[in-house]
Amino acid sequence: MTHLADQTGQAIFIKSGGFDVGGGCHAFSTREGGVPHGGQLEGSLARFLAAAGFPAGCTPVPLRQVHGNQVHTIPPGAHRSQVPTADGAVTSRSDVILLLQTADCVPILLRDATSGVVGVIHAGWRGALAGVVARTLEAMASLGASPSSIRAAIGPAIGPCCFEVGEEVAAPFARLSPALIEGQGPSWRLDLPGAVAHLLRRAGVPGEDTRTVAACTRCRTDLFFSHRGEKGLAGRLIAAITLA
Repeated sequence: MTHLADQTGQAIFIKSGGFDVGGGCHAFSTREGGVPHGGQLEGSLARFLAAAGFPAGCTPVPLRQVHGNQVHTIPPGAHRSQVPTADGAVTSRSDVILLLQTADCVPILLRDATSGVVGVIHAGWRGALAGVVARTLEAMASLGASPSSIRAAIGPAIGPCCFEVGEEVAAPFARLSPALIEGQGPSWRLDLPGAVAHLLRRAGVPGEDTRTVAACTRCRTDLFFSHRGEKGLAGRLIAAITLA
């Protein structure tokens, strides 16, 4: 379940219902709360974080996302000021906000309230096949998290209604689970959010603790940015989570 929050007459963000029970804060932006095409993250971030209720004083930590499987861990103590190159990040610190930027790929927010560990994953099809989901959960476990205690929120992403792929992409996902592929060749349709949910379950995250925003970014370019739907001229949606 999700709900929209409206600020100054515009829907700026979405929260996954019940995800913040036990503390912390998370949100997925709409296009109104995101980064417009050609804009900079800093220009939109403060407005988005304030509207979504993130505490002041926390340090935002964005990633340089490359569709890979590298995971950045922010340990207790000082973290580097440069933007890490990674598609996953984890921390047990309550003074930072982990960030993602997407425009069709799947943003995933993770939280183990028991151990006090959060994580984020940027999962395009390449990163999903490369193991970024499992590697991020392993990094969370290294900080004391347990997969069985992790809640996951899967944000807005391109849906199987619109994500057409060729055989080179469809085949490995079909081996993962035939239910992830729809249609006939030479163009198949991939359920990328469903693939992410499958990978989370396979890594031990309870299915009942995984919540998905059932909205296709390409279908709903009125509400979200879509790289495919806007022919590469899309802005970027923001996803964020903190323990604070």
